[in-house]
Amino acid sequence: MFKTNRINRSINKQLIQLSRRLTSSLSLLLLLGPLSTITLSQETIHTSSEHVLDCRAEQNFNLQRVIYNLEEQADYARRSNRIEQSIQTFSQLLLAIDAIEDDYLKAQIFAERIYGDILAGEIIRGEFKRPLLPAIVTQAMADGQTDKVNNLLAQVLQVTHSLTENAAALQAAELTEIAKAHRQLQHPEQALAILHQAQSKANTGLVAPTYKTLLLPRIAQEYLMLQERDQALIVLSQALQAAEVIPSDNSVVGVNPSAQIVPIVTGYVEANALDRAFDAAQQIPDVLFQGTALSILVEHYLQIGQSGLALQMAETIEHPTSQAKMLATVAGAYAQANQIEQAERLFNRAIAVAQTESNEPSRDSALAQTSLAYARAGQPDAALTVASTIVDSNAQVTALAGIASQYVEIGRPANAAQVLSQVIATVQALDTEDYYALQARVYNNYIKAQRYGLALQAILGFHGHSHELSSRLNVFIEEAVAAGDYGVAFRAIAAIPTYQTSDKDLGLHRIAVAYIQAGDSPRGLHTAAMITDPSSRISTLTAMVNAYVEADQTDAAMDVLEQAMDLFHSTSFAISGAHIQALTELSIQSVQLGLTEQATDLRQQALQQLQTDASLEHGSDPDSIHMVDQLLSGMVIQYLTAGQYEVALEVVQAIDTPKRLGHLQQVLSWAIPAKRYAVASDVIQAIPSPEEKTDAIYRLAEHFNRTGQRTRLLETLALAFDTAQTIDNPSDPTQMPKWTTFSLRSDFLTTIALDYARAGYIDQAIDVAETIEESASRESLVQRIQCYVPAAE
Repeated sequence: MFKTNRINRSINKQLIQLSRRLTSSLSLLLLLGPLSTITLSQETIHTSSEHVLDCRAEQNFNLQRVIYNLEEQADYARRSNRIEQSIQTFSQLLLAIDAIEDDYLKAQIFAERIYGDILAGEIIRGEFKRPLLPAIVTQAMADGQTDKVNNLLAQVLQVTHSLTENAAALQAAELTEIAKAHRQLQHPEQALAILHQAQSKANTGLVAPTYKTLLLPRIAQEYLMLQERDQALIVLSQALQAAEVIPSDNSVVGVNPSAQIVPIVTGYVEANALDRAFDAAQQIPDVLFQGTALSILVEHYLQIGQSGLALQMAETIEHPTSQAKMLATVAGAYAQANQIEQAERLFNRAIAVAQTESNEPSRDSALAQTSLAYARAGQPDAALTVASTIVDSNAQVTALAGIASQYVEIGRPANAAQVLSQVIATVQALDTEDYYALQARVYNNYIKAQRYGLALQAILGFHGHSHELSSRLNVFIEEAVAAGDYGVAFRAIAAIPTYQTSDKDLGLHRIAVAYIQAGDSPRGLHTAAMITDPSSRISTLTAMVNAYVEADQTDAAMDVLEQAMDLFHSTSFAISGAHIQALTELSIQSVQLGLTEQATDLRQQALQQLQTDASLEHGSDPDSIHMVDQLLSGMVIQYLTAGQYEVALEVVQAIDTPKRLGHLQQVLSWAIPAKRYAVASDVIQAIPSPEEKTDAIYRLAEHFNRTGQRTRLLETLALAFDTAQTIDNPSDPTQMPKWTTFSLRSDFLTTIALDYARAGYIDQAIDVAETIEESASRESLVQRIQCYVPAAE
């Protein structure tokens, strides 16, 4: 492209040869795919007396990219039930983590990818997503691949030990998790040996006392699981000693030092060292946390049937709210044992203690729990009396909602409805913020408890005169149908205003399809017949066809499809969109049943209707043109959702709209992850401009990179290179198409060149780099490429 090309190429080749001689033998594994074995220079490369190239920044960037790619591959393999491949890929990920030189970065990435629990997050101040390793280990164990899991854990152990000494707390946390995995694998000796290492790490001087109190109770718990009670007690004693020296301000993690002792008390209780648990609780200076710790003992005594000891322990609690809650809990236990007089005495005592609490929210919280304990003891009327004394609206609503549920439990629905009405009135009197939070809590609690009748009443009470009523009822119908409560679902449909027929039809659609999926065809067909709008009924019938196909009931599917076709032919569609949707749905199900000719005919009818709409709207207002694009997009999504990618592309190409490029991108975004590469290639060929085409090609290349398809990656990079060279840089960079990821041709070329280099194809990388016209960009890129030259033998 410019006259100095050959000279530059010669100079660049000489620089590459020079870097080969100067690169250290230290190298790290770089993987754009799992098969790549290219090394990256870790030392400074002196390319001339005037320039010094430091490859460490490039190294860190690429290691993180590699780790991300391998994580995606491992997770995809796991979700595809290819657990062996997932383990192999995760093993490569561990190699990449082990190659990170930055101690902090290595510790952070390790914690994120391995276990990443809250403790690790506290230690290194990272933000963690759900880690992958526990999921792989669990799935592999269920699959019986214990040997491979054992090998993977050995590699994790090796990387754990390679972390810097300053990460001792993180090492202790991860060692504990590795020990837990070995215990689950029924390797107690290995688990015990690793747990000793975790204990040793946690007790080093490099671990702050705060972290010791976080780590050691977990280690003690694992010792208990391994039947090592004596060792667990030693570790808990060490944790208690650490808690005693935590500074009062506790600036390390910003929690009250008293809170650190509560898990230690829990550990002693689990070890059945109840006297030690009580002694540890007595050492807590903050009466609130002391009350929490003593409450653990109360609940333990109740679990083992020792109500008398539970009561004695509750009497020792100094914090009024905690004591009142525990007295109410013990009272409930006495009531269940039919010791009514003692229960009543304790309920009254709980109320009296709660009333001594000076903090109103705390007092009302105790009264709410006492009220709920009363209700669960079979005395909802008495519970209602207690709830009436609660001032705080949040606490009162919690108590009343629970009492309503208990009324249902004992067969008094009228009382339940009355109490719930009171709940609704209380919530509606609140400020907007509290109103929405409380109504959501009431509704969600009823759904969780499967009290669908009360949940429906709550919706009608909260939204009876709201424009949101129909949408909320349909969400509720979906949840009720999923639980098999069709009766309450029909009641919800009846509550939808009569003029909102589409919402009623949607609810009936959900019930009808659920009946078919549950194997109740008569009720499913009967419910479908109740749908008033013909197009909605066709949608329901085609969804039922799909359910029959998935259940391998071909004859039933054919019968219902025939009903849908008959209804279609007898329907006069007033709305074009409904007509197109019905044709598309019938076409999709015809394909599933092997009715290819019928499917093609229906699809052609839909396209003809869409072409008619497009020609009518040609040159008209933007809103009308947008409507055609929406119809086309909906049609395309339906085919993509059904896995009919070729048909989706055919539909896009059949209609010329201003947003064709967007529809092509839509097909591409589905086809690539589904590995429908032929369709993706056809989409790329259909994209007219070189900018958008290069961008699309590179998206495909990135997929091949992430999934480790090296040969396809190289072929696609070559295509991207050829296409990128046809881009004309605009004089105004802001005029670049919005679809592109990059702003200028040189940005495309830079990325392509670096991907070649990372894959080990240095000459190809240089070839790409030399097509960049801007000398500064070209020289900088060539220098970066040198970082990927294999180290000298």
